[in-house]
Amino acid sequence: MMTDLPVTQPDLYDRFLEGAHVARRSNKFWSGLSVDLTIKQALMHAVKGCGGLTHGRGVTESIRTTWIATVHKTAAVKTALAQFADIDYCHDMTQHPERGKSRAQRDNLDLLKLLDFLELHNPFLMPDSRLQCLTSGIAATESDNLNCDEAEEVGASIMHCVDGMNFSDVCLKRKDQVRTLADVTNTAHACGKKHLSSIDPTILFKRLLLIVQRSPDVEKYFTYELSAQPAALCKDNCMRKTA
Repeated sequence: MMTDLPVTQPDLYDRFLEGAHVARRSNKFWSGLSVDLTIKQALMHAVKGCGGLTHGRGVTESIRTTWIATVHKTAAVKTALAQFADIDYCHDMTQHPERGKSRAQRDNLDLLKLLDFLELHNPFLMPDSRLQCLTSGIAATESDNLNCDEAEEVGASIMHCVDGMNFSDVCLKRKDQVRTLADVTNTAHACGKKHLSSIDPTILFKRLLLIVQRSPDVEKYFTYELSAQPAALCKDNCMRKTA
C-alpha cells in the first residue's frame, strides 16, 4: 500500500514528501517526531505520571475505563489552572537545550581543549607515513601488518570467500580480518613467546583461579604476563585517573 501511494493517493504522497509524516507539539527546532513516539511522549507520560494509572491506582478494568473517560477533562482543568496561575510552560519560547548558553560555552571550551591538544600533537608533522595513535604516540611498523586503512577491501574479500557457502561451514580466520593499532598494543608474553592477539584480562584471571584451586603451588602461576597493561592502573590503553 505504501509503494502504491503515489498512484492511489497522490495528494497524500505529496504531503509526506513535504514532511507531514511527523507530528509537532511545539515550534522548537528538531521537535518533529513520528506519530508512535508522540503517543509515547504524551499518553504514556500521563499514564506513568502523578494521577496516572501506575501511581498507586492500579490497572483494573474499572479504573482503566474511568481514567480514559476522564483524562481529557482533567487535562483541560490542569491547563486552565496553569494559565490562571501564570505558570504555564511555553514550549515555543524554550528552545532546544543544544542552543542554550551553557551548552554553547561548554562546546567552546571543548573546542579550545581540542585545539590545544592538536598544537602539542600535530598529526601533520610526522617524519614518516606510519600509522600512529594521537593519544599514546604508538606508531606501527611494516611487520605489524596493519590493514585498518583497507577495511573496505578486507571486508569485500571476506564476503567473496563466503559467497555460496552454508553458514555452518563459514570459518573466518584471524589473519584475514582487519588489524588495528589495538592489536599491536594489546599483547602478552607467555612461555617466552609474544602473542599478538586480543587479551581479555578478566577471562585469563578466571582461568587462573580455576588452575590455582587445583594446585598447592600458587607462586609459579604469577610468573606469566596476564595483559599488556595492568588492569588496576590502565583502562582502554590509558592510565586511570587517581583519587
